[in-house]
Amino acid sequence: MITQLRMKHVMDECALENAPPLILLVDDDAVTRKMLRNLFTLSGYRVADAEDGARAVEMFGELSPDLVLLDIMMPVMDGYGACEAIRGLPGGEHVPIIIMTALDDVSSIGRAFDAGATDFIEKPVNWMLLNHRLPYLLRARDAFVSLQRSEATSRLLSGELMALLNSINDSLVLFSTDLKLLWANRSAEHLYGDYVERLTGQEFVSLKGARGIPSDAFAVRTSLGSGEPFYERVSSAGGKIWDMRYFPVRGEDGTVRGIIELASDMTEMVSLQAEALRSGQLAALGELAAGVAHEINNPINGIINYAQLLVNWLPSACKERDIAERIIREGDRVAGIVRGLLFFAREGMGARLPCNVAEVLTDTLTLTEAQIRKDGITLKVGVPTDLGRVRASHQQLQQVFLNIISNARYALNEKFRGFHSAKILEIRGERVLINGRPYIRIGFNDTGTGIPEAIKDKVMTPFFSTKPTCKGTGLGLSISQNIIRDHDGNLSIESREGEFTLVSIDLPTEETP
Repeated sequence: MITQLRMKHVMDECALENAPPLILLVDDDAVTRKMLRNLFTLSGYRVADAEDGARAVEMFGELSPDLVLLDIMMPVMDGYGACEAIRGLPGGEHVPIIIMTALDDVSSIGRAFDAGATDFIEKPVNWMLLNHRLPYLLRARDAFVSLQRSEATSRLLSGELMALLNSINDSLVLFSTDLKLLWANRSAEHLYGDYVERLTGQEFVSLKGARGIPSDAFAVRTSLGSGEPFYERVSSAGGKIWDMRYFPVRGEDGTVRGIIELASDMTEMVSLQAEALRSGQLAALGELAAGVAHEINNPINGIINYAQLLVNWLPSACKERDIAERIIREGDRVAGIVRGLLFFAREGMGARLPCNVAEVLTDTLTLTEAQIRKDGITLKVGVPTDLGRVRASHQQLQQVFLNIISNARYALNEKFRGFHSAKILEIRGERVLINGRPYIRIGFNDTGTGIPEAIKDKVMTPFFSTKPTCKGTGLGLSISQNIIRDHDGNLSIESREGEFTLVSIDLPTEETP
């Protein structure tokens, strides 16, 4: 009987070791818990959930989960308190804790890391990004435990640990207390642009400076001094966006012996979030435009019809008939603007159909020409109506044209205050051959401020903008370039500071050469 019990105990332990990772999901919103629980289960994880931080702390001691996903705003005990409590429990010091939050300010994120969080993700939760990061966090957990227990660099270079750390896509670097690099994994080459063997022994400040990253060492010194993790988000000179996390490494006597820098490339995620935000804004704008257009459409049709009745009744050579004809012409112009708004707001923006590039430009200018005139800009358009057709999304091309014209207006208004004879926006269209294939080229040439040489290579980078915060997001050209690339085209920029900027768009035609 005793032998059978022992065998059952051993079998239970083996089954537990081979079981999928257990995730403790904590959120007071039942809908969020149900959604994430189903997604985790479908992905092969085991899931336990709690509706409050206090209950989560109790369950952690009972279940010993492999990872905790923790909301911030909850009754009884919030996410900060629960995170601190879990870190104080046996086995809680090394378990990855991901904070879920709708608060995207630096202070809230910093407070989460101060409470002991390993990572954070914004709500509503992007499942693809979360599911992508979970395996790395779970695999890195054992690596961090080993690193924190080690006292000598030689122990970090063991074959098994090296294989594990080099399999992590994030840059992982160990610095000494005097901020000299002791060890780095292979992914550090993506951040520091050099072979790992050449990085060893270099100083923190010189490494950062070489990659164009802020190098005052404030973050790493703060973490070394406090003995607590520290987080910051920085941008490199090449336009990359990095999440930098610093974790103190303690010896057996509890003193800090070094610090680990974990750098995650967030450029793609930030770009995806920016494009999602931009798409949401465009959808809201389209809905508003459609509503306004429908409200205007009925009365303007009535005005045109009544004016037409007057034209029909009045003799041809009287002043009143001339006024009625002017009413019809202006009414038709307003109706054209309304049609442009309705077309811009139409659903199915991704549908690609044969469309006339000249017509897309005309629809765009219908929406912007009045503002261009108000700014005192001379508009010169030389786009033949028979330029040709491309297979494209009319709305997406219109979005690109609107963005480029908006940038040109801003540059011209910055250089010239009010009307000026040299304040010119010229739009030209022509057919060209590229690698033997016919393309339609649309060029937007403004005589505005131009682009400084030092930032020409950055203007296509997400979130980079020369405009003040209140006047631009830095998303326009990046999204425009992506749209044109998706249409098998090319968007290029030529500029000379203080003189001009020429944005050229090449799109393949439907005709064969």
